[in-house]
Amino acid sequence: MAYRVIQWGTGSVGKLALRELLKNPEFELAGVKVYSDAKVGQDAGSLCGMSDTGIKAVKHAADLQLQPGDTVLYCPMIADYGEMTALLTAGANVITTASNMYPQFYGAGVYERLNAAALAGNATFHGSGVNPAFMSDVLPLTMSGLVHRARKITVREVSDVNHYASTAPEIMLDHIGFGKAPEIALKADDFVKGMTAYFSESITMIADHLEVKLDRIEEDHEVATSKVRVTLDNGRTIEPGTVGCSAGMALSVDKPGSSFRRSGR
Repeated sequence: MAYRVIQWGTGSVGKLALRELLKNPEFELAGVKVYSDAKVGQDAGSLCGMSDTGIKAVKHAADLQLQPGDTVLYCPMIADYGEMTALLTAGANVITTASNMYPQFYGAGVYERLNAAALAGNATFHGSGVNPAFMSDVLPLTMSGLVHRARKITVREVSDVNHYASTAPEIMLDHIGFGKAPEIALKADDFVKGMTAYFSESITMIADHLEVKLDRIEEDHEVATSKVRVTLDNGRTIEPGTVGCSAGMALSVDKPGSSFRRSGR
């Protein structure tokens, strides 16, 4: 018997998740929730480059045929706690890529709200991803078992901007700021602030599991400009003098005698 799954969101991450759902016979696609009016009514297969499935995308959650025990792959850019708790209370298991891989970071209010909703609906909640949710937290914790004492933990992410900005321009260009003037890119919008908190979850998770009391979490965001015009695979350009050589976010947590650092470039 296949597991019923609803795909919530079909952006850069969601469409990849949807594609893998359709490939795996262990899963039965039960519905697709989209945010764009242009996607409403489209077949799930066409939204991810696969054959038609007969499942049409809807915009309103009430139009989904949600059943207790269903799993919802919740993949919007920014998490909505009202949506997630409603799904959990209704008995749906929620797997999300919209941060919250360690919701304890956001305080007892958020954690207890999610936990109470899951208990009420006899459902489960799981924050998932590659980085965070593995590379910047699970892997360092696993590797910590190889040493007697960890004095410093550094996690560094290096991404090819051409590939990333071509496949997810809404993230790298519109929010992170590649192709923008440095002074604009350094003004964090709600998405960037959310990403800062997202990676802070990793640091908090590591510290909690290693039983380290944190003094503070510091943020450092730096940009550098391109000297040449760069044409991305999707046709968009990064002009000279705009952010293009590297744009990064570094989070550090310091305690007398020890430190944790997570950086992205």
